[in-house]
Amino acid sequence: MELLVEELPGWAKFRPYQREGAQKLISDQARLLWATTGAGKTAMLLAAWGGLGLSTPALFLSKAIGRYTIPRDAAWVLGKDYVPGILFSGAQRGPGVHDLRGRRSYTSLDRALLECYGVSTNYDVLEPRFQALAKVPWKLFVMDEAHEIKGGYQRPKKDRNGKLHLLRYHWARKLADMVRARGGRVLESTATPIVDRRRDLFAQLDIAYPNEFGTAWKFLHRFCDAHPGEYGGLDSSGMTNSDELMGMIRDRAVLISRAAIASQLPAVQRDVCLVSPNVESYARMGGGLETALDRAAELTMPFVLDEAAEYLTGKLKVIMITTRRRFAYEMAQELTSKRYLSRLPRHVRKSIWSACVTGEVDPGKRTAIVEEFNGLNNGPAWLVATIKSVGSSMDIHRVHGMLIGAFPDRPGDLIQLEGRVGRLSGWPMTIKYLVAERTVAEKYKEMLFDKLEDASYLGTDTQGEGGAFQALGTMGTINEERVLAGLRAFLEEEQE
Repeated sequence: MELLVEELPGWAKFRPYQREGAQKLISDQARLLWATTGAGKTAMLLAAWGGLGLSTPALFLSKAIGRYTIPRDAAWVLGKDYVPGILFSGAQRGPGVHDLRGRRSYTSLDRALLECYGVSTNYDVLEPRFQALAKVPWKLFVMDEAHEIKGGYQRPKKDRNGKLHLLRYHWARKLADMVRARGGRVLESTATPIVDRRRDLFAQLDIAYPNEFGTAWKFLHRFCDAHPGEYGGLDSSGMTNSDELMGMIRDRAVLISRAAIASQLPAVQRDVCLVSPNVESYARMGGGLETALDRAAELTMPFVLDEAAEYLTGKLKVIMITTRRRFAYEMAQELTSKRYLSRLPRHVRKSIWSACVTGEVDPGKRTAIVEEFNGLNNGPAWLVATIKSVGSSMDIHRVHGMLIGAFPDRPGDLIQLEGRVGRLSGWPMTIKYLVAERTVAEKYKEMLFDKLEDASYLGTDTQGEGGAFQALGTMGTINEERVLAGLRAFLEEEQE
């Protein structure tokens, strides 16, 4: 079905920057879509599919939770007849089934393509289903959350039997090359191009623009200051020739920062509150960094619950974020206890909507719970979740407050987590971090969160591309290894 992009059912709802971005993707002016969280990247990708021809098969890859986002948005962007089927990563068997929201889901790729124009699935499908995917004449291959594809500078590993095991990058690159050889198009999108180090960019750039950025070896030496490491091997954690790299990317990507579209997004206020738990017995408890981080998160739980009571009393909606599922279940149990409910007015107790989601909850059910939460016009309502269960590919745009009692492990995860709120068509809201004083969490804040605050100013430029360039520049200097090393050093000092 060939049509003008302006004829798409949802085109009238697009913002000007979305229309411009979609047109660049359609005309092949750009194959990379680097846009801030909440900017409507999925809608732009779907519009690109519509502009390229809906009768052609399209493959959308994302994280497991993200495979539900494409069909949801396709219903209003393209119309209900062009909703992609959801393909599960298990073995092919049986006919299509229907999930909780009536979206078509399948375990058979052939059946999915027989009944749908496109398929939405997760990256875990690439290796086990590669032969089947390679046989399909895809006209559009989209990789959402493209930062999940990295490691292009690493060689395949061999097992004990000498069999090569390709990395995700190798499978994605092979499939992308096949799609292009048949005249198809390859697009990528992400809100966090760099999660840990600049070298992770190579995989994304090489798949979208094969060979234009050189080999992995040349990329690391030219743009990542590669040199012999102190303990052998190659140290490629640095940055060089930034202006050249940014110039090459500017010509090949749609770059949309939050600063550029701030007036079109709901206001989000970020607050950091230091709380003072009793940590006398904690200071020398030992157990390493992971135990220290968990203990710090646990110490903030009572303060998170206190803040939540204020929202519930005001009949508002609040989401509480923690790390471990054990903490999430304990928090949910306390929220439903008689002791806690007695703190709330009687008319509030009887009408509270509540839910708890963790990584062990099926992605489909998790999405259904969040969508039900979003559908509430008001509170009182609370949702407890772990960072990994809602930290990416999730839309929580209708909420009054987010209470975060623990920091995620990586800078990119922090951006992704905050990006779940403050999205198009969302509500103005507040993100509040509760940090336990005199614990490793306070040091974590100093090493990670405070630097991100500085980066939000250092990365802004007059062309509205600051968000993406921030990821290339300042964010590239913050990597997990350095943060963890600093935290371990802090803990060792505490033990003395």
